[in-house]
Amino acid sequence: MQHRPGRFPFPSAAVALCCAVVFGGCASSSEETVAETYTIEQARQDPIDVVTQTVDLLPSEHWASRAGGPWPEPCTLESGDEGASYAYTLYSEERSEDLHADAQLIADHWESLGMDVSIVAEDVVSPRVYATGGPVRRASFNTNDPGSGRYRVGSTSWCAPGDGLELGLKENERREHREVIPGDDYFFDNPEDD
Repeated sequence: MQHRPGRFPFPSAAVALCCAVVFGGCASSSEETVAETYTIEQARQDPIDVVTQTVDLLPSEHWASRAGGPWPEPCTLESGDEGASYAYTLYSEERSEDLHADAQLIADHWESLGMDVSIVAEDVVSPRVYATGGPVRRASFNTNDPGSGRYRVGSTSWCAPGDGLELGLKENERREHREVIPGDDYFFDNPEDD
């Protein structure tokens, strides 16, 4: 597994746009509003941004992805047309001694992004946080991923115009050519590690 890498030196236009929306306090949680201007590039980048910003808040190190970068999946656009969304998840075996404080920290952060948040913490040893809206369709933080005892932070983008199968084939082709793309830097089989 890898340690947590530094930030990318030059954010993409999608990241800059997302930051402008978030810091401007007008992040949209309306699917109809998002669908009008949302691009497949944003759909790929937004889960990366939400997940990596989230893990940066936690005391854990050595975050890793089991699958590499975000992976496309089919979804249906508001118009009824086929679209694609991306999901991205990171794991860490290192957990703090105060799981409830970490859950509250993540809930507060996601609320600051304009997300609707719910915490499952009462009468449980390992709290979980779920969120919807804001920069992504949904996100979750589990302080004890079932069967593994690890932290898990995951996020799924809004639906954007695109073909999930075709996008998956492009992702595979990029990896075959050993191209490192955003999100791959947390993958234990990152081509840079060869």
